[in-house]
Amino acid sequence: VLATFHNFEKFTDSNGQFTIEKLNKDDVITIDHYGYETQKITFQQLKKQFFIVYIEQIEGLHEVIISNTKWIQSQGVVSQQFIKTTEKEIINTNPQTAADLIQKTGKVFVQKSQLGGGSPMIRGFSTNRLLISVDGVRMNNAIFRSGNLQNIISIDPFTVRTSEVVLGPGSVVYGSDAVGGTMNFITIDPSFSKTDSLDISGKLVSRFSSANIEKTIHGHVSLGTKKIASLSSFSFSDFDDLVQGNNGPSEYLRNSFAETINNIDVATQNPKPNKQINSGFKQYNFLQKINYLASEKVKIGLDFTYNTTSDYDRYDQLLRTNDDGSFRSSEWFYGPQKWLKISNKIDVTKKSVFYNSLRVTNTYQFFEESRNTRNFGSLEREINVEKLGAYNFNLDAEKFYKNHSLYYGFEYVYNKVGSTASTFDIETDLSTNSIETRYPNNSTWQSIASYVVANTKFSNKINLSAGLRYNHILLNADFIENELDFPFQEADVNTGALTGSLGLTYSIFNNWQLKGNLGTAFRAPNIDDIGKITQDSQPGTLIVPNPDLKSEYAYNTEFSIAHSSKKSQFTFTGFYTFLDNAITTDSFTLNGESVVEFRGEESEIYARQNSDELFTYGLELSGKLQFYKDFNFTGTYTLTKGQENQKDGDRVPVRHVSPSFGSFHLLYEKEKWHVDAYLDFNGGFGFDELAPSEQSKPHLYATDSDGNPYQPSWYTLNVRGNYN
Repeated sequence: VLATFHNFEKFTDSNGQFTIEKLNKDDVITIDHYGYETQKITFQQLKKQFFIVYIEQIEGLHEVIISNTKWIQSQGVVSQQFIKTTEKEIINTNPQTAADLIQKTGKVFVQKSQLGGGSPMIRGFSTNRLLISVDGVRMNNAIFRSGNLQNIISIDPFTVRTSEVVLGPGSVVYGSDAVGGTMNFITIDPSFSKTDSLDISGKLVSRFSSANIEKTIHGHVSLGTKKIASLSSFSFSDFDDLVQGNNGPSEYLRNSFAETINNIDVATQNPKPNKQINSGFKQYNFLQKINYLASEKVKIGLDFTYNTTSDYDRYDQLLRTNDDGSFRSSEWFYGPQKWLKISNKIDVTKKSVFYNSLRVTNTYQFFEESRNTRNFGSLEREINVEKLGAYNFNLDAEKFYKNHSLYYGFEYVYNKVGSTASTFDIETDLSTNSIETRYPNNSTWQSIASYVVANTKFSNKINLSAGLRYNHILLNADFIENELDFPFQEADVNTGALTGSLGLTYSIFNNWQLKGNLGTAFRAPNIDDIGKITQDSQPGTLIVPNPDLKSEYAYNTEFSIAHSSKKSQFTFTGFYTFLDNAITTDSFTLNGESVVEFRGEESEIYARQNSDELFTYGLELSGKLQFYKDFNFTGTYTLTKGQENQKDGDRVPVRHVSPSFGSFHLLYEKEKWHVDAYLDFNGGFGFDELAPSEQSKPHLYATDSDGNPYQPSWYTLNVRGNYN
């Protein structure tokens, strides 16, 4: 909240408090906050009110605070659509993982191949075209792949204070990868003491879930003095195999599974076909935060986060069979997925020529993942291990001038990839020999960028925002040592990208608001795009490196209309995104050959390539209606379509476009009660609506009357509630 007196501006702290000096009894203080009536009060009046000022919200759209510029903003100045989940909503929905937290909003589609998974899809984009950040620091790294990603489950939902999903491009603030949207998870902070005594608070949670025999325990404790505050958190979850319901296609039943007995692989009949054998996993989360108030204007923070999982099977790959019906793999599992994050933040709140607030962030992250595969009947397990170190430096500032606000910053990111591969004999328990690594070892990826975002409040009804970012990408990879005869020895990427955004919000009447947004985004090729060698995608194919990739660029437009009153709210949004030079997987040749023998198998050659164009479009609906006292009805619906123009001129469906989906809720909230009866639903895809890469994976889908794979529609009826 901004207070103005004697032509001097001062902002309140997070508790809405500020200190003023040398005021006369007739001096007037102006209190201003977006979305609220401006309040003018004399010192004499202020004294009579015991120095407390109440400001009233303008009737109309509810104000929701989000951090679309890495700083606090209100809904009225944000032209893009966003989804915010509060701490109360997280407690009510009780998500098992951070992927479930996002999915339970009813506005983000999440793909899960097993419990140890969760890959969000937004507006037809997913994986390395979406950006994940934790407390404003990007989690995306140089080996984020185009296939479904599981990194989001590394975030502990018990430590998330709020989550924010901004729909549409976010490259101006976050750089490469923020094509379809950005997801920011803001974690809980320790509390400082407001008195001379030690402030102690904490939480202890235990949970059991019958659907997957989940056993979870979480605890955290916050200790605070006036100067130093500490938060320590630990969570552990043990998920058994998921048990599915009785209604649905018979193709989804797990009738048999591969099992190894005395080093001999056998196919075992499943006595409980509804039980999805090899779908469970364990997870551990640690968080330690220490904040220090160096002065009233300077806060220093140190965060330590560590997450690790157990080994967990890739459920979809274990369903694959050969032409004779035998299992293709007896083992296909990810090794422990590890994530370490050490972050130091310095926050300065001081009015100067260049900023009102300044934040400097230094972050080191370490990622480790592995893939372990063994063909049915083989004694040799292939092990691919990836270790990646990432350093991030961010400088972000905000500056206010009456009706104008300016946000700007600088970012540097450095990634180094370590990749090893070997075979292991399960009979002798010995490593046998080194094999081709998944990625070029010791490859590097760097990003250097600066950005600026400006907001201008023309009146209480009109706000204009504009942003610009320049990003430079450097990539280096070495292919000298490899089993395949590549016609190249290295890949060097040295490229830049300029992205921008322009948004307008216009409050037509007190209860109506229009929003329009134009934005561009880009994604530079990373190590996964340029240097990957893998047979993961589908039987009989091999993906090889392609050093000639170029960046892909997105051009997005969206328009929304919103209405809000005391008893009803709704938002309608339409969007269209065009992706030029889209990086997709397609057939490829090496030295004029389209087929190569790799690890004893004849494989067609594929590579990541720039196709001509790709576009997605759709609409998003959400609403809330209070129809009787403490009863509310809410609903969401998302429809997305997309097409890709291939090199041969054909138009095909886009792989990561989700089916239509949504939810409807009947809520009862009164005093200590919260009851929610709701319907989740998901549309289907016929065979012709599946992307070509999905049409060749019949083991993942049900089968129609013509014997072709398709994705059926579904719905679930649910009720949940709590009493405090």
